[in-house]
Amino acid sequence: MVERPPSAGSSPGRDDGLFEATEITAREHSRPAKGSSEPTEILLVDAHRRTREVAILAAAITIAVSLIAATWLVTRRTTEAVQGGLVVVSAPAGAEVVIDSVALGQTPFSSSNLEGGLHSVAVKRSGYQPINTAVQIVPRKVVELRYVLVPAAAGAP
Repeated sequence: MVERPPSAGSSPGRDDGLFEATEITAREHSRPAKGSSEPTEILLVDAHRRTREVAILAAAITIAVSLIAATWLVTRRTTEAVQGGLVVVSAPAGAEVVIDSVALGQTPFSSSNLEGGLHSVAVKRSGYQPINTAVQIVPRKVVELRYVLVPAAAGAP
């Protein structure tokens, strides 16, 4: 390790300041060049600049994370305020659930992200009479629908 010569007016072993530009010598972990008995040395200069760059990067990351968290909180609150839930259960289970003309799954069915307001709900299963109804979804509430499916008459679609 190479020692730094003391600055004018300072004693050896005493650091003159936290932000003084310093020269640090490090040995590279590689083979020495041909014909050389010493390994190559890398000089790292201006430790203050590196410290400042790290501080700026840390501040930028902190600001970015804060903005992301704030956006998430605002979005979450506004989304939760207008959405509600729906649970559809049928006997027998396995009936298709269609909400606003879109097939979304089978019973038992659960959704927590439906917009508040009036929705058409259909429950269909082969061999059973379909059920069609309108449901009012209330924001931040869950509406539960329970149906006992009635077998279709012989020869009926």
